[in-house]
Amino acid sequence: AVLIEMVYHRQLNVTLGSEVVFLGLALDVRQPATWLGALAFTLAGIALFVVARRDYARRWSEVQSRIERIIQHREGL
Repeated sequence: AVLIEMVYHRQLNVTLGSEVVFLGLALDVRQPATWLGALAFTLAGIALFVVARRDYARRWSEVQSRIERIIQHREGL
């Protein structure tokens, strides 16, 4: 989201100026360090999403297995 906001802000730079405030942080779209920080933040977010998604998939698989065992048990009664 921060990268999208920075690109949009950069396109309207003449009207808005070079500084954008995102989540309380003042970012200067003219500074390369701002872009690198935003990219690092984005990559960290992607990595956390991948970890959370894998954990969710594992848990969901366990839940599905339990449901299947319950159904098989009830059908056997």
